[in-house]
Amino acid sequence: KTSDLQVGDVLGQVRIPEPENPRVSLAIGNEVAWFLGLYLAEGSRSEDTIQISGHADEVYRVERIRKIADSFGGSVAFTLDGNKLSIRVYSRVLNAVIDDHISGHTAHDKGLTVRCWSYSNGWLESLLNGYLDGDGHHDEENRRWRIGFARNYNLERDLRALAARIGFSLTL
Repeated sequence: KTSDLQVGDVLGQVRIPEPENPRVSLAIGNEVAWFLGLYLAEGSRSEDTIQISGHADEVYRVERIRKIADSFGGSVAFTLDGNKLSIRVYSRVLNAVIDDHISGHTAHDKGLTVRCWSYSNGWLESLLNGYLDGDGHHDEENRRWRIGFARNYNLERDLRALAARIGFSLTL
């Protein structure tokens, strides 16, 4: 309890509680949360087109993204150019979902909007999994994920809060 804390106490880890009544959306479930996380890591937009960058080895993402886009009446196209994979998503609804859940526009200023924190820890974990699928690398030997991102204080703050919500340890 905070009433038990004294000056000089050090907290190794604090878990932020889930909301009492987390937001539940039939349309914006865990698959869309994963997509939002992937967009946070690898996405950009040009006019109404959502672009997801990746490596040619990640072409398996196309079908998963296509299913998400289809559920909102959208469509997907992709190109492979050497090692580069470029996925383009055309969906007004998914653009609106991104607007409601992701702030900023570039690797230097993207983050999560306040709306994200009203969802369940499971939803947030799906979002984190999408982010890790984009900017993460699983270090099996040390049983941890490694992430790399541009200097972005919004994202840094959000990743710290996300880890505290779902009980993960984060060192940046």
